[in-house]
Amino acid sequence: MRVTEVKVVGEYRLDLTFDDGTRGTADLSDLVGKGVFSLWCDHDAFAGVRIGTSGELVWGDQVDLCPDALYLKVTGKRLEDLATGETPVKYKIALLKTDEGFSVSVPGLPGCWSQGATEEEALTNIKDAIREYLAAREELLKGALIREIEIAA
Repeated sequence: MRVTEVKVVGEYRLDLTFDDGTRGTADLSDLVGKGVFSLWCDHDAFAGVRIGTSGELVWGDQVDLCPDALYLKVTGKRLEDLATGETPVKYKIALLKTDEGFSVSVPGLPGCWSQGATEEEALTNIKDAIREYLAAREELLKGALIREIEIAA
């Protein structure tokens, strides 16, 4: 997922277009003044948003926002909704050449790792591991009361 267009449209709101054609507005006013987002207390600094090389939004070298998180904010979807195959989700992986082949892990999914004799095999295996990880997590959370909390940086 990548942001392809961004336009500031008022107080801490961005009109975003994504590479799949989805377009919508993200209200980021809830972040202003918190941690690294204190930069945005100066609205001119907020208006200096640009698109980074990976489709993320960046403000100088101080703040960047993941395009996947912005997509979820704009569409109202949950990460689990995207992982069902309806819309592909990109995960950053760490690939390490070893004596036996390749080891691969997903930093954003603790404990999710795999390996393969070749890089291609390792990448195929990690895709399966991600699917299994998400399915297991969903099963473990059944019946749990899920909430979000905010932590000041």
